[in-house]
Amino acid sequence: MPEFGAYEQFIGADALGEIRQVARAIGGRTVLHVNSTPVGGGVAEILTRMVPLLNQLEVHSRWDVIKGGEQFFGFTKRVHNALHGQPEVFTKDDRDLFEATTQANLQDMDLTADFVLIHDPQPIGLVQSRERLGGHWAWRCHIDFSRPEPAVWELLEP
Repeated sequence: MPEFGAYEQFIGADALGEIRQVARAIGGRTVLHVNSTPVGGGVAEILTRMVPLLNQLEVHSRWDVIKGGEQFFGFTKRVHNALHGQPEVFTKDDRDLFEATTQANLQDMDLTADFVLIHDPQPIGLVQSRERLGGHWAWRCHIDFSRPEPAVWELLEP
């Protein structure tokens, strides 16, 4: 893993200085990233680099991955496709599976942090704990959902 300073040749000294200034302002706070896979996806590729760099900048960061079975990840693949606009029907069984998997993860995960970033649709149900746990929460969707299937919003909105 390169040291943060090694990026100067790509982004320049001014940009590096700005990032360091923002990091000092955030310093002492904690950042938690949650996604659905530790390897093999775009978010995992981003986080394998971002989390260590943030820690180098003394922005205390960690990364956790939700757990779910084959049915859950099959369901969330359909959610992914619906966000891209593919027609999908979501049943009560789908909703129950999503809720049960979310609840199991809420029991098993430490979601306490000053900033919690939920990546992509699979762990979006975890945001229901934001008021209980506090902190600042954001959902980052790394896929294009400019023309989603309406049924998917009905599912994800709560």
